[in-house]
Amino acid sequence: MDNRAEKIMQVAMVSAEAESVNRTSSGDNFVDNTEENSAFEEAFSDFEKMQEILRPYTVMIPEDYRKQRYEGELKGYYHPETKIYNIVPEELYSVRTDVKALGAAIRKEHMERGIVDKFDISIIWNDDQAEISMRDNAVAEIHIEFYSCQQDAFSRNAGIVEKDRMTAKQAIISGIGSGGFKAGLELVRAGIGLLIVADDDIFAYHNVCRHECGIHDVGRYKVDCFAERAADINPYCKVYTFRDLIQHVDPAELDKLIGKDSIILSCADNRHCGYVCNELADRYHIPMVDAGCGPKASTGEIFYYKPDSGMACYTCAYGEDKGVDYSNQAVRRRFYATERELEKLHSQPGMYLDIQLTAIFEAKLAIDLLMENEKDYEPKLLPYINQCTVLLNYPVVQEVNPYMHLFGKEGERRPLTWRSGPVQKNESCPCCGVKHKKSGRYHT
Repeated sequence: MDNRAEKIMQVAMVSAEAESVNRTSSGDNFVDNTEENSAFEEAFSDFEKMQEILRPYTVMIPEDYRKQRYEGELKGYYHPETKIYNIVPEELYSVRTDVKALGAAIRKEHMERGIVDKFDISIIWNDDQAEISMRDNAVAEIHIEFYSCQQDAFSRNAGIVEKDRMTAKQAIISGIGSGGFKAGLELVRAGIGLLIVADDDIFAYHNVCRHECGIHDVGRYKVDCFAERAADINPYCKVYTFRDLIQHVDPAELDKLIGKDSIILSCADNRHCGYVCNELADRYHIPMVDAGCGPKASTGEIFYYKPDSGMACYTCAYGEDKGVDYSNQAVRRRFYATERELEKLHSQPGMYLDIQLTAIFEAKLAIDLLMENEKDYEPKLLPYINQCTVLLNYPVVQEVNPYMHLFGKEGERRPLTWRSGPVQKNESCPCCGVKHKKSGRYHT
């Protein structure tokens, strides 16, 4: 026990004992144990409060601030239950709206500016060492921890996906619903350097149970929610948001952003998006992955395509584009739906945990495609799958999901398995066939 705390405890107990003696020496032969217990409880309460006061504070400071000897406002989060000040870099609080002003930092040679007494917490840089003072607790014990978002946050990925290489990669995500949102965050966690996300949808109450967002996000654009969550994981990942469908985004804007080390993910709730993304993949000569879920998320379906490789395109696999078609739920993928759409579908979207399985598979495949030419990288999925893969999340009857026939007879089907097969290239394909010229239907 801390010497100061032990002394306080002794004083408290002596005080309680003295009060008890005074009561019994007054000639009253009856000792009121209730009052004695109350005195001891009060003493212990005071002791616990003092222990809390003596518990040190921890101030977490970005390593970059120390290197720069940063001067300016300090923002972040204070957690009173742990007495931890989490000071976050500017890249985070430029995106998140819930950060609080905590104090200020100044170099010792500029102390004449007199900021120390104006803020709850102040950092004074003495060379590269931080001296911290608290306005309302001058004697507080303070522990300092320096951290690096770039290194500490991704240290557990070392040897699996090297962040320095992933930082140079980027992804375009069309559709930030249940699947696209999850897949995008997994790419952020892997250390990707830039993301372009496009979706015109607004988060609603019927999305809550199958999405990363919650009730406090209802009424916000999903792309804005995504940018905030991504910054909370890696504030140095650049996220460009478009509150529109990918086919309506100005091509000139995409030309400015999309580089050669990119991939495009089609995660919208209809196959039409897959055709649009296939054309973008051809235009920018980057791979694409299209993913979604079948009825009630009983299956997940993942298709990938690499331009200039002789692979079958999306039209070869699924036929010509019929636009946004809600009449064929049995063979189309479904990440999420609005109530209006559900009336057309006569079906229910699946549970989020089943949707996540497909999204995670898509993210892993995207990382493989981004990293497959990097030295010493070991792919996690590419060696084991073909161009089109169907996941069985859980068995349902054939009438609900025709893909059940891929997994054997009823009673033989097992959850958490997959079937993967090649896609036959159609030489007469109106998009990639040798007899046809690309029409550029979605972007001019």
